[in-house]
Amino acid sequence: MTKQTLFFALFASIILCSCGTTYDLTFRIPDQMKNTYVMESTTTAESQVMGMNVENVTVNNMTYSMEHIGQDPAGNQRLQMTYAAIQYEQSTMGQEVKYDSSNPAETNNPQFAEMYDKLLDRPVELIYNPKGQLIDAKGFSEMMDDMFGTLPEETRDAMKNQFGGEAMLQAMKSMTYYYPEQDKVKIGDSWAVTNEMAVGGMELIIDSEFTLLEVKDGMAKIKMDSEMTSDPNAPGLDIMGMQMQFDLQGTQNGDLFVDQTTSWLNRMELDQQMDGVMNMNSDQTGKMEIDMKVATQQLIQRQ
Repeated sequence: MTKQTLFFALFASIILCSCGTTYDLTFRIPDQMKNTYVMESTTTAESQVMGMNVENVTVNNMTYSMEHIGQDPAGNQRLQMTYAAIQYEQSTMGQEVKYDSSNPAETNNPQFAEMYDKLLDRPVELIYNPKGQLIDAKGFSEMMDDMFGTLPEETRDAMKNQFGGEAMLQAMKSMTYYYPEQDKVKIGDSWAVTNEMAVGGMELIIDSEFTLLEVKDGMAKIKMDSEMTSDPNAPGLDIMGMQMQFDLQGTQNGDLFVDQTTSWLNRMELDQQMDGVMNMNSDQTGKMEIDMKVATQQLIQRQ
């Protein structure tokens, strides 16, 4: 065998071996883990109301810590989540609302300041089952009650649906719902995960396919391709006598970067695109069907 032939044989052997390497990406939490994350989300909703184009842009940035505080007798992992900083902006039809916990001078709405201030430095206990699914959030309901407790009764439930409860927990859920069922995966392997979320009056079913693209410098890169569908029969929103229900479909695509050693999220980049209709009904307007498009870009980054 010539040197050249031997070189190519060894090279081919290395390639074949690397293709067969398996990686453990199952849910686990290192003892005494404490991570700080920044979540940045921008949502643009476009609709047409009575022949007029309406655009609503919402920017929501949050800094929060996730600290492992133990395991319960059932094997579920307990983490303490605490918001350290929150920035919120909403702009629609020339009206703008701003809140910035780190720079109160930028806040232009005292009511929002009163609400969001109650989230800061207030720990909530998150419970994850052995598969990485968020199954409980102890103290979260009480925190939401405090957050919206001063609002008029007719708008309290609507605000909870749009800004609180499930909407606030989505970042925590999306950080762990990608784990495969199998113990080991190879580069190129794919696996399916179905997740259900309730956000802003919509109940979403998200069917995702995750694919391990590469493992480099201790970081596993996972591609996500999802189909999203809302339940048109979900309760929707009821704001001051105006009922709104959503019938939207779309996609969610992005990349996840997972620490190979801890199997914990380091970075997530998502792009959501949905369109369909919003069905509105009130005594003043009657029934209306409004075309709607919603685009969201989200980044979760470990600091």
